[in-house]
Amino acid sequence: MQDYLNEAVDLKRFALLNRKRIWIVLLGALLGVLIFGGVYYIKAAIMLGPDMYRCKALYYITFDTEEFEAVHDYYNDFTWNEVLDSDKIMGKAAEAIGADKQYMAEISVIPTMSDIRFIWVYFEDEDISRIEAMQEATGQALVNFALEEKGFTSIEKWDGPITEKIEVPLLVTRNLVFGVVVGIIAGVLVLIYLSARDSSVYTYEDFYNRFGIYPIGMIFGKGKKYCDERLADNLAMLCSDKDSKKINLFRAEALNEVTEKEFEVEEFEKNVLPDGVSVNMLYHENNSSFISEAKSGALGIMLVSCGKDDYGSLSRAVNNAKLMGIEVAAYILVDGDEAIYNAYYRVGR
Repeated sequence: MQDYLNEAVDLKRFALLNRKRIWIVLLGALLGVLIFGGVYYIKAAIMLGPDMYRCKALYYITFDTEEFEAVHDYYNDFTWNEVLDSDKIMGKAAEAIGADKQYMAEISVIPTMSDIRFIWVYFEDEDISRIEAMQEATGQALVNFALEEKGFTSIEKWDGPITEKIEVPLLVTRNLVFGVVVGIIAGVLVLIYLSARDSSVYTYEDFYNRFGIYPIGMIFGKGKKYCDERLADNLAMLCSDKDSKKINLFRAEALNEVTEKEFEVEEFEKNVLPDGVSVNMLYHENNSSFISEAKSGALGIMLVSCGKDDYGSLSRAVNNAKLMGIEVAAYILVDGDEAIYNAYYRVGR
């Protein structure tokens, strides 16, 4: 016997019992899309602020042939960014148009250079006219820089200026997929939590593994069949092995002294009971001699409600049976789900 909390995970049982709860997973996926998609939309549409523009121009550098090696080894995209921000270029450009040198340095950049003779200069801001003016002033400052600085013959504009809107990539698909995945995981975790809380008996193994009492079959709550095909045969063999001509049926609730449901004894006699064997249904509430009758020597069979009797109530019932000296020879699952039974035990396949 083992505690239900330590039972191994039965994925097939988990899937069948939660088949009608699949909406929880779908709801989780939908909420994931709404939450992650909504948050990303707010961030992209509101927090990114106004549209940004880039004004870029390409400049061609002619080096002094006598000092080419020294100048070539020094100037690259990193050092050019420092030179661009200096007073010799950005300072003079800012002074020419009456702009703030520090601000111009912040919104300008020279990207990675593939050829030392060409440099792109970018200005990025929300005001188109402002960055175009800055680009024009910087171009003139570069021309003057080449004339004044050793190692250069000239710097001239090769292409541009070109002004374009900076397109911010909207990663909508990625965020929606991420939201779906997180939502599905959350939904599955909810199903796992609900399943962990549910200690009810649904399969033969559930009760047997917990209490060591053998099952002999299942009676369906509704459906085409009254019971599974093994119940009548198993009951006949049990009666033969125990050499018993009388059966006492009692629900687990009766052992806990609580009101239990009525049981259709007539249907049981008609569909299951072996020839020459009588059955007596014991109810605690209307049978004051419950214990004495249960100990009368008749074959005691417990009726366990499928999906209703939980581990706590069943554990008390089994312990009470032992304390009362009532022998429980076997148990029958009642109110079972025929669809789950057929799928779990692959009946008819």
